[in-house]
Amino acid sequence: MLLKFPDHMSPMRKFAAVPILLLMSCSTQVHENGLGSDELVVFPFGKESFEWKAIEQSVDEKEKIRFAEARPWLEAMYGDTYKNNVHALGLNGDQQLDFIYSGPGPVNDYTSIALGNGGDDLTFDGTIVDLKISDRKNCRLYLSSLAQTAAPEVKRQTILDISFEGNRPVVKTIFRNETIQGTKLPNAETYYEIEIVSDTLIARAAPIELDTPYHQVINLEGNRLGLLTKGTKGTVVGEYTDSLKAVWKCVMIDPQYRILRYPYPYAGRRFNPTDSTTRMVWVRNNGLVTRSH
Repeated sequence: MLLKFPDHMSPMRKFAAVPILLLMSCSTQVHENGLGSDELVVFPFGKESFEWKAIEQSVDEKEKIRFAEARPWLEAMYGDTYKNNVHALGLNGDQQLDFIYSGPGPVNDYTSIALGNGGDDLTFDGTIVDLKISDRKNCRLYLSSLAQTAAPEVKRQTILDISFEGNRPVVKTIFRNETIQGTKLPNAETYYEIEIVSDTLIARAAPIELDTPYHQVINLEGNRLGLLTKGTKGTVVGEYTDSLKAVWKCVMIDPQYRILRYPYPYAGRRFNPTDSTTRMVWVRNNGLVTRSH
């Protein structure tokens, strides 16, 4: 897809218009996890934390203590520091405060949501790096978590939609992606789909060919993460031009396609085409074509 702007539009206005036009004109492939067919869903890959002050409500410290008393492990493991990770806000428009804990957990980072109208907690792996609330009736969580702590470390990015049918929350996973430790994060200013047309194409962790091993556990040359074969499809979320003017593309590989010799999952390196998880890699801008919408 080629975006065209009027000649008189300033560069800053052109840049600001890109996300709006993409939302209007791009679509994403439908997966079993609910990734929509008419909506562009992009994870904020560069974000490591969320600015809660913009949306949370001020509450008496006793409210946070009461929240922890129902979850004894919080104070037992973290003392009073847990309070910094407890936030009060309204998620579902019922005029009652809801509480979110998002921070260190018993094993890995952990998010727990306690709705003010009662019921069981909603719990998720990872911490919230972004949160959007729509009309105080629906919310979208952007979570970053560790999928694997053994080498190579694997990070997972997840987007969840929470809607409310009466007082009952309905959680839907709309996006899930994994990145191997050391993978360069994209500067997400572009979004389009590609297909591999060469017999094989090297998938790399960064837009540069290294002479040193990427990781001692990964028995691959340079920073190679594996091989992509002809017919593999994915979505470009960023581009980079190196010092030799070679163009690289950061691609989320569609979940139904296998990356040969990919180092994760670690145990047996098995591939599960039904897990609806994309995998982020970098490829040189050769041996691939742009797919039309």
